[in-house]
Amino acid sequence: MRNSGLGLLLCLGLVSTGNAASVGDPVKVANGKKVTQTRPYTQPTTYREPSEVRTGRWLGSMGLGLFFSPSVFLLNPQLEYAMRHNFFLGPMVQLGLGSGTIFTGSVTARYLFGHTRIKPAIEGGLGMVFATGGAVGIHIPIGLGVDYQLERGIAIGTMFRANFFVGSGFGNTLSISWPIIIGRFAL
Repeated sequence: MRNSGLGLLLCLGLVSTGNAASVGDPVKVANGKKVTQTRPYTQPTTYREPSEVRTGRWLGSMGLGLFFSPSVFLLNPQLEYAMRHNFFLGPMVQLGLGSGTIFTGSVTARYLFGHTRIKPAIEGGLGMVFATGGAVGIHIPIGLGVDYQLERGIAIGTMFRANFFVGSGFGNTLSISWPIIIGRFAL
C-alpha cells in the first residue's frame, strides 16, 4: 500500500512539473526495460473539401439581376436538392418586373466543376413561361456561371442564362437573364 501511494505522488509530481513523458518518448517500466509509448490506432477518414455541400441537403437561393429583351429587373428564387456534393436538382422561378412582366417556372439541374472554393457551373432545365399580353409557352433555360463557396453550405455566385421560349405570343424566342448576384445557403 505504501509503494502505490508513493508511485501516485511521484506521477502527480511529474505531470505537474511538466516532466512526464510524451507519446513517442522512451519510458522506463518497473522491470528496467525501455518501452516507447504509441498512440492508439484510429480509422482514417475520407477527406472532404470544407466547401462541399452534403448529399441529401436542400439549398435555398435568391438572385437579383436583369432580364434582357424586354429589359426588366430580375428576381430569381430557387430551391435545390443536393443529389451529390456537386449535382443539384430543383425548381427555379425567374420573375422579370418592369415595363412588361415575365414569369418562368422550371425544374433545373445544376452541376459544379472542381474541388476548390471557386466552382464553374452549368445549368439546364425545362418549364413554363407566362408574359404580359397572355403569352404562354415552354421555357428551356441553359446557363453558365460560377459559385464561390464562403464556407460549407454558404455560397455566392452568378449565372448567365439563355432562355428559349416556344409558344405563341412571343416576339423573341430567345431572351437572356443574368442574376448578377446569387446567394445560396443550405437549409
